[in-house]
Amino acid sequence: MVSGATRLGIENFGPLVTRALVCDIARLKGVDWFDEPYAITGDDFDACLTSAGLRVEAGDAVLVRTGQMHWLREGERNRYADISPGVGVGALEWLHDSDVAAIATDTHTFEPYPGEWVENPFLFPVHMIDLRDMGMPQGQQWELDGLAADCAADGVYECLLVATPLPIVGGIGGLVAPTAAK
Repeated sequence: MVSGATRLGIENFGPLVTRALVCDIARLKGVDWFDEPYAITGDDFDACLTSAGLRVEAGDAVLVRTGQMHWLREGERNRYADISPGVGVGALEWLHDSDVAAIATDTHTFEPYPGEWVENPFLFPVHMIDLRDMGMPQGQQWELDGLAADCAADGVYECLLVATPLPIVGGIGGLVAPTAAK
């Protein structure tokens, strides 16, 4: 019996090397972190990039800081996971139309949790559409606070991103040790 992804495992993905745009949504909204499951929209991404003097280009990665890592630093693991902002359904069209190559957040769930769908807050539609329908890789639980602080200090919100997943044969995802160079 064969288990795992028999044809499209993560071992076939290879390294991601591209320009990354740092979107500090918490800073944009004037908060250190969100106290509610805020759903990030395409308008939020536009506002972040406009304020940084940048435009998204096909093949860019987007790194999304929400400040959520604060809770892990405070030892509040359950708070980190249980109430979370994230990339909302309202961002999907923007991600698609912008031809974004990959996206990563500092959150546990990637999209808002509890979710946007009142009928089923445990449904993760952004995962399904980004990963399955658009083929866009997602990163979760990335520590972006230091990078975002550096961007705020020098006003440069773009960097070279290198991220190579561990080649776990048959895996549908893999750990990465992302590196940003400015």
